[in-house]
Amino acid sequence: MRNGFYLLTSFGPALALMMSASSVSAGQTIVAGEPSAPSELQALFDAAVALTLNGAKDAAGRATIIERWRTVEKLALAEPLADGETNPMVHLTRIKIASQLYAGGENHAARTELSAGLAGIEPYRADYLPTFAEGVALLGVLMAQSGEGEAALPLVRDGYELFVEAYSRLPADERSGGPAMAKSNLEFSLSQVAMRIGDTQAALQYQRASLDTREMSLGADHPDTIASYYGYAGTLRRAGRMDEAETFARTAVERAVGGLDESHPSYARALEMLGIVLSRSGRPIEGSEYLLRALALKRLHEGTDNLIFGYGLHNLASIFLQRERYADASPLFVEAEALFRAKQGANSPFAIGSLAYAGQIDFIEGRYAQAIERLTQLDERLGAETSDLEIATRIAPDLAAALLEHGKIDAAQKQVRKLRRMLLSNDMGSGFDLRRAELLDALIAAELGDDGTDDAKGHAVAILSDLRREGAADTRTFLQSEHRAALDLVMNVAVMFQDPQMMASAMALISESAIAKAGLQRDRRQNVDDPEAAQALRRLQDANTSSNAADRAYLVALARNEQVAEAKEALDIARAEQTAATQALASRFPERAGQQNRLDVSLEALQTGLAPNEGLIAVVPVYNGAYLLAATKDRALAERLTLDRAKLLTMASGLRASAAEGTFDRSAATALGETIFPASVRDLLIDKDTIRVLAGGALSSLPFSLLLWSGEEETFLIDRFSIANIASLSIPEGAKRVERHQAGRYVAFADPVYAGARAADPSIVRGLNHGISTFFRKDAPDFARLSKLAPLPQTAVEAASIASLFAPGSTRLFLGQDASERMVGLDDVAAADVLLFATHALVAGEVEGIAQPALVMTLEPNGPPDADGLLTASEIERLDLSADWVILSACDSAAGMASGLPAFSGLARAFSFAGAKNLLVTHWQVRDDVAAFISMETLKHYRKNGLKADALRHAIRKLRFGSTLRGRENPNIWAPFALIAG
Repeated sequence: MRNGFYLLTSFGPALALMMSASSVSAGQTIVAGEPSAPSELQALFDAAVALTLNGAKDAAGRATIIERWRTVEKLALAEPLADGETNPMVHLTRIKIASQLYAGGENHAARTELSAGLAGIEPYRADYLPTFAEGVALLGVLMAQSGEGEAALPLVRDGYELFVEAYSRLPADERSGGPAMAKSNLEFSLSQVAMRIGDTQAALQYQRASLDTREMSLGADHPDTIASYYGYAGTLRRAGRMDEAETFARTAVERAVGGLDESHPSYARALEMLGIVLSRSGRPIEGSEYLLRALALKRLHEGTDNLIFGYGLHNLASIFLQRERYADASPLFVEAEALFRAKQGANSPFAIGSLAYAGQIDFIEGRYAQAIERLTQLDERLGAETSDLEIATRIAPDLAAALLEHGKIDAAQKQVRKLRRMLLSNDMGSGFDLRRAELLDALIAAELGDDGTDDAKGHAVAILSDLRREGAADTRTFLQSEHRAALDLVMNVAVMFQDPQMMASAMALISESAIAKAGLQRDRRQNVDDPEAAQALRRLQDANTSSNAADRAYLVALARNEQVAEAKEALDIARAEQTAATQALASRFPERAGQQNRLDVSLEALQTGLAPNEGLIAVVPVYNGAYLLAATKDRALAERLTLDRAKLLTMASGLRASAAEGTFDRSAATALGETIFPASVRDLLIDKDTIRVLAGGALSSLPFSLLLWSGEEETFLIDRFSIANIASLSIPEGAKRVERHQAGRYVAFADPVYAGARAADPSIVRGLNHGISTFFRKDAPDFARLSKLAPLPQTAVEAASIASLFAPGSTRLFLGQDASERMVGLDDVAAADVLLFATHALVAGEVEGIAQPALVMTLEPNGPPDADGLLTASEIERLDLSADWVILSACDSAAGMASGLPAFSGLARAFSFAGAKNLLVTHWQVRDDVAAFISMETLKHYRKNGLKADALRHAIRKLRFGSTLRGRENPNIWAPFALIAG
């Protein structure tokens, strides 16, 4: 399977930096017999070399270096050889100038200079072999970037073999400096060419060889060695070896920050690479911060009118795309495309690729006419004879789907079949891409009245099987935009065949991806120094690569009806090894053992787990569509919502905002209620009084209690049903839903101490809505700002009141100074049946890992790093809890990691991983008197009747109709409370 987003690793600028150290004077050759140069010209040449090595590396510095080389070129032109031929130094200077132009992103100008320089130096290459090798290496990368990888390979390979043969004859003490750097440059170039043509293993080997050569010659902290480290990290990333990629990327950043000026290009590019790797490892929020910082440095030191800045724009946009922040991503892609087009031409792969993503966003956001226009133009720019499968695969599926949505069925079929032909004839295509094309083709055939429906179901089942296998085995973030697009098609098939099991399977893949990522990150933290675990990870990565290659070969064999049996046998062998590697890894990472079961959901098991009075409703926005699964013990149905994904989320976001602000939009609540609960679903749930709700993606940030139910009379959903939110469709093996209302051990943390001066600062309270990054300075909490958080003295009363429900001696309260992070690890906390946190909850902003969702405990500015007063999501995950209920009586405790990520993925998900069975959380800020009332009434009713969803519904209704609290009837007051059921 492809590595997902087309992230530009900025390898070109890195190569130019690496080449700077390979500059040598005319006398530094590795073959004797070089013509001597006049002393003045030699002196100028040596001065230009020194400036290249030691001068500033920003845009102004490069301009000065180029000007100096132009001076050398001018003088060399005025001093031809004795036989009248042009002085070879003219050609050498052009290669040097090309390197500087390329470092500044001027690809076209660089290639012009380089072509002239290489052609001119050809008769003298034995005399100037290091510089000739530098030019060949640069030309190889330029060709690879222009989509000419196949043509570049023999050119660079021949140059490398020629150079290495001469290099091997040198004495060991003469291999450093220019010769070593020329060898490293060629290895780097071969790596980039190999990656472009899909030979990942060769790319890794050459890239590592380049790094080793550079480190041996220059030392670990040299800028060019640092560039090699982040270059190797990029190659590891594309090979799917994410743990190693992160290690090398972090090393590059540490060395750059520790030893380079911020103006040096390697400083920004090291940050950029780490951001890319983190994003591809399931940490896009943290990755975005690194990319934003890198882009700011490029803007300051490189300027904005160059390819370097274009790469930064594209990379940041790609991460925003991954995070489904489409409004942020689209203009960045458009801006990047303009730069690529200006510098590389309208038909460059980077220009077309960036705008293809913008077209993809048009389609996802429901702008079908705009998507068709943009993607059609790009398809024409790419050309009918293109061999660039990566770009074609990005354009054709969305263009075909948009055409299909517009009723242009013949045009859609033409696009899909053209892509299918390319996939069958090109060895770089993946089995997943081919199956997606086959499914689209079958759906189009069905629209045309051909016999395509059975084929569509077969391809849909195969895609689900592939993604389950990938998700259970893969060590990467496996659910990318192309996966969501394919699952959207699968869900269409589920609706077409009224196959609720297929719909449940597709929804499980979407909802479980966050669980898989979080579990994997925890396993990595716990096994970071385990060499056997590292070996198991590597075995699985290699098995995945082999399995994907064998799968594609089998699909091609089927399509061509050639050597099918042999291909099937190879696939069976590869998958057996993949299964064995998965099991071996599970023995090292126990949390992975049940991953396959979590991804392979049984609708029958889900229905069996429902009580007679319960129904299940799952609503998942996917790619451009949104889908629904509804079930009771004996019935189930699958539907596509009448609103597409973009319109659904816009309406949901508006409704949530209006409710949180106290201006409740009743018309939106009615429209959403009718959309999510159409007549068919209302009929299914007619005799039920409890619903279990799975709300996918950003939709989970909306309290479903707000929706209006259109029955005989319009009423809030909370008045019609008890509601239990669930974060997954999976049922853990052996799990039983047992209500433990006799639970007797209660622990509470409340009224933490934020500062000596306990005065509330309203601006800080309002700031809670703006994300946790406000409360941090780079990598540490801003205790001065945190200390101004509003005190919560009422929470001590709340904690004590709830304690009155429990037997004497079965409670423990940590109040004031004792409400500290240190106390959370005590045995009493681990053994609690009911655990209350009554404090401020901080919603994650832009820096995941530094600024995670957190509960603010008693602040300890001088405490150890692991007990600073902020109980973060990752720290919660490491707790060992047995609580039947965790009550987060705090603002925004249901929130996800950031905008664009689902609710329940932050603190709530962390507590679930720690062992908590059920959670009571809030969707936005709540008053402390309201929180105390809801917590008290919910637990009181729960201990009396034993049903959590009923208990919360009772508490909300009692607040609205039986209390005297100010504003009790406004949804702003009662709607944010939600139960997350285990």
